[in-house]
Amino acid sequence: MATDAKSIVVVKAPLAKILRNPEHLVIYQDRVNIINRLVTAAYVFAHYIFVHAYEEDENDAFNADVFMTDAFFFELLWSLQTRTCKTSKDENTLRNRQLINKYITNFSALYRFQRITIRGIASNLEAYIARQMLTAYINNAEMRTGIHFQTCLNVFFDVRSLRSTLRRRTTTTIDKRLAHTYLSEISSFKTILTSAESYNALESRVDKIRALGEEYLEAFMFFMPWLETVGGGIYRKNSV
Repeated sequence: MATDAKSIVVVKAPLAKILRNPEHLVIYQDRVNIINRLVTAAYVFAHYIFVHAYEEDENDAFNADVFMTDAFFFELLWSLQTRTCKTSKDENTLRNRQLINKYITNFSALYRFQRITIRGIASNLEAYIARQMLTAYINNAEMRTGIHFQTCLNVFFDVRSLRSTLRRRTTTTIDKRLAHTYLSEISSFKTILTSAESYNALESRVDKIRALGEEYLEAFMFFMPWLETVGGGIYRKNSV
């Protein structure tokens, strides 16, 4: 289902300033509350789907990246409402609905969720919220992956000990200078790894890594399997 066929214009302002008739304020506030319930349920349901899909995946074949699309979250939002979805023969749409339908019954029973009715709402609403959810998931995955990797590098190079050396009053000038140099090299190494757009782009930077020293080349070889997985996009398992 093409959710991006029409452009969406979003205007944010207090309802009291938009509505000409103050008596309509209560009506629209009620509608906003219903939409907020839908969005909250959608985030919880998406998390439920991905967590259980990975837990039940014995062959390590499930990849949440496949479902990181506007269309998936669009279908997910529809599944939580009383409105009936249009029939579709699109392969991606059918795949999205198959995953959603696999978990919606247990999800509804566990959270005592009942489908939500939103009257008079155009499909632009789902398209807008779906894009927001997609952006939130991607940003969350990238942030968590980046933070985790930075932590691993800090442990690998014992950055805490180096910083302690700089703070210690008894540290000699030479040792502080060496610690500064080492931390600067580690920072350069991190920049080389984290600024690459893909694993293929990272492989072209091996000479820059080697120029920092053999220790950094060995570190790159150590993290290479993980970096290759991240570069291939299959990295959201630890971010859902």
